Amino acid sequence: HSITAWILGLVKARVTWHTSLLGPLFVVSAVVSGLALVIVSAIVARVLIGLSVKRQTIVDLGKLLAFTIPVLGYFLFAELLTVTFGNAPAEMHVFREMIWGHFAPAFWANLILGLVVPLLLLISPARKTLTGVGIASALVVLGVFLERSNIVILPQLHRLLFPFYPHGSYTPTLVELSIAGGIYALGAVV
Repeated sequence: HSITAWILGLVKARVTWHTSLLGPLFVVSAVVSGLALVIVSAIVARVLIGLSVKRQTIVDLGKLLAFTIPVLGYFLFAELLTVTFGNAPAEMHVFREMIWGHFAPAFWANLILGLVVPLLLLISPARKTLTGVGIASALVVLGVFLERSNIVILPQLHRLLFPFYPHGSYTPTLVELSIAGGIYALGAVV
């Protein structure tokens, strides 16, 4: 994940990518989403195929997830603080688009459904149930996906380098969705 982050972080021409925080942010989000995906997989395997995963093991993984979510929140906050404190016009344009514009639903869903709600579930009495831990973990996976979408897609749509072109928008095509679905299906089959 560091290599992927460095590939993006060393691209100076893309707004919000050229930052030293991208590597640690990608590593932390990979740890958080990986742990959450392991929890979801363990619960699904336990329910669907009767894999003998102890309930306490899943609950303990949920406790660990509760400790890692604030670390991810810290890195997201640090990244946004760095962007807004610099107050560069291009970065602020992307920031405003992410907070209030076309990509705001993904940002706020990541923040609320991907960080706050899972953390609240994992510190509430629901942390002792497989359902509570499973829902929190699934929301974390969704949140990290939305976070990465905002990190990767939104800066590519910014018209900093080509101001004479209209502002871009992106909606995945059926072919792109089919390819992504096929990759996940292949992973599920394996």
